[in-house]
Amino acid sequence: MEDAGKMHLESLKRYVMVSIAVVLAFLGGFYFFVMKVSLVQCVLGWLFGLSVCLVILHVSFRYVFRMQDRTTRYLNQMKILQEVGKDLASLVDLPQLLQAILDSAMAITPTASAGTIHLIDESRGQLMPRAASHHQFVAAEMGGMPLERGVAGLACKEERTIHIADVSHDSRFITLDNAGTSFRSLLVAPLMVGEKCLGTISL
Repeated sequence: MEDAGKMHLESLKRYVMVSIAVVLAFLGGFYFFVMKVSLVQCVLGWLFGLSVCLVILHVSFRYVFRMQDRTTRYLNQMKILQEVGKDLASLVDLPQLLQAILDSAMAITPTASAGTIHLIDESRGQLMPRAASHHQFVAAEMGGMPLERGVAGLACKEERTIHIADVSHDSRFITLDNAGTSFRSLLVAPLMVGEKCLGTISL
């Protein structure tokens, strides 16, 4: 994957350099053969074209560096997912497995400050916490949430991801007294196995 990213960046750089060479050649030929100007004027025109190309080069390489940064982040995320896949394959204990999944989601979502995995308890009709990102409280000690209420319940019911930019202005958000942390924004996704929703992951 790293080789693919480097090849992509090298292709962009070659594209930029070839584009500049084509523009300069075109301007030189246009001034000298079409406009029938003197050699000095042709050089001046070429220098003008060079200055324009340098501006283009500056802008283009800024784009290349942004792409390089995005590619690096993407490759880092893929590396984390690969490592997670190896770890998950070795886990048979459900609590450890859920905690590993949550920790991985937190690792590839750097803006997330907290996270929780809830599983549906059909006997109680609630979403019960089974993994949490903050170690100052135990997930098992957190209260459950009714399936018919809250953002997590809605995500389960409609089987879709829900994003809330500001939870203080959304009546669907439920605050639990013993949650141990607070959220400003919230992203909730259902955990699906086939067509069955087992619970949610919230970041």
